[in-house]
Amino acid sequence: MINKVMNPFENETISMEIMGALFNEPGNDLVLHSNITLLAIRHLYEGKKLPKNFALEILKRSKKMLKSLSSVVEVDIPIASKNVYSTNTNHDGDGDGDGNDSEGVGKKESSYITVVGDTHGHFYGVMHIFDTYGFPTSRTPYIFNGDMIDSGDFSFSLFMSLLMIKLSCPNCIYFTRGNHESSTKYYGKKLRNELQHYGEDTGARLLFKTFTETINELPIAILANGNECRALVMHGGIIAEDMTVEHIMNVTRGREPEYDSFFENLLWADPQDKPGVGVGGRGTTFGPDVTESFLERNGLCLLIRGHTYLTDGYWMEHNDKLITLYSAPEAGHQGAIVRVDRDLDTEFHKFASSPYPLVNRWSNFVGFDT
Repeated sequence: MINKVMNPFENETISMEIMGALFNEPGNDLVLHSNITLLAIRHLYEGKKLPKNFALEILKRSKKMLKSLSSVVEVDIPIASKNVYSTNTNHDGDGDGDGNDSEGVGKKESSYITVVGDTHGHFYGVMHIFDTYGFPTSRTPYIFNGDMIDSGDFSFSLFMSLLMIKLSCPNCIYFTRGNHESSTKYYGKKLRNELQHYGEDTGARLLFKTFTETINELPIAILANGNECRALVMHGGIIAEDMTVEHIMNVTRGREPEYDSFFENLLWADPQDKPGVGVGGRGTTFGPDVTESFLERNGLCLLIRGHTYLTDGYWMEHNDKLITLYSAPEAGHQGAIVRVDRDLDTEFHKFASSPYPLVNRWSNFVGFDT
C-alpha cells in the first residue's frame, strides 16, 4: 500500500488511511517507514512544511518513545565488521605484482559513533554534515548533544527530521538535552514565529505544546560503551566533586530544567583551568581535578560536552579527557564533529558554515542501513 503513496506531504492534512500506511508493523506504533522519513526530510529541505496532523503524530510518537528511555541512555559503540571481497588489493600501493596483491582478503569496515555539538536550528548545516560524513546508520550512529534548537531559523525542521530518523531507526541516532531546549527561556518566541507557517489556528498551538512536551522528555546524557572503557556525552558538565552518573540517572524529566537546580546546572556547567568547583558567569564551573575524579569514580575515560561557542569547532582540555564540540559555525569560523571508535580513539572533522542551499545536493541520502 505504501508504494502507492507518491507524496503524502503536498496537502495540509493526511487522511487517516494514508497515515496508517506510513508506519511499520501494526504491533509497533513507534516505527516510521524509512522511505517516508527520507521523503519528509527532503520536503523540509526544499522549504516546504509538513502536514500538521502528520507533524503532530510524529511528535506524539516521539514523546512516547523518549519518555520510555532512561535519563542516561547506554549505547554500545558499534563493533567493526569484517567484509570479504574478491577484487585485487595492493598493500604497498605500487601494483607491481610482488606478492602483496591478494584476492578475497578480509577487510575491517569502520564502525564508530559520531558526536555532534550544538546545532541551534541550523537545519541546512546538519544536512551538510549528513551529506559530507554520511547519513546515520546502526553501524555509524550519531549523538546530537543538546542545543539542537533555538538561534537558527529552522529549529522545527531540524528537530522534526532528527525525530523521524529516530522513529525509523532507533539505533541510528541519539539525543541529549541542552540548556536551549527550554521554552520558558529560549526557543518559545523563535519557534512560535517558525510555526506561523502552519497558521494561527489551534493546530499550530497544539504543535507548539506537543513540541515542548517532547523536548521535555529528552535524555540528559549518553553513556557510550567501548572495548575497555566508556565515554559520557552530556551538554554541560560536572557540578559537584562527588557527582556520579547515577545522580544524572535519578533526574526527573518531563518538565523545564529550571524547576530542578541540579538538572538546570547540569546543562549550564562549564570547565575551568583552576582546580575544584567554582561559579562562573553562566553557572557552575569545574576544574581538571574534578574531571579526573569524576571519570575515575564512574569508570569512564572521556567526557564530551557542548554548550560553548568555539571558532575552530572543538577544544580538548583537562589532560585531553574533556572534549567540547560546537557544530553550528558562523561565517568565517569552523564547526566540528568527532568520531569515536570502540577504543575511544577520536577523529575530528571540521567544516565551514553552510548557507541555505541554492542546489539540492542530497548526494549521500541513499536510505537507511538498519
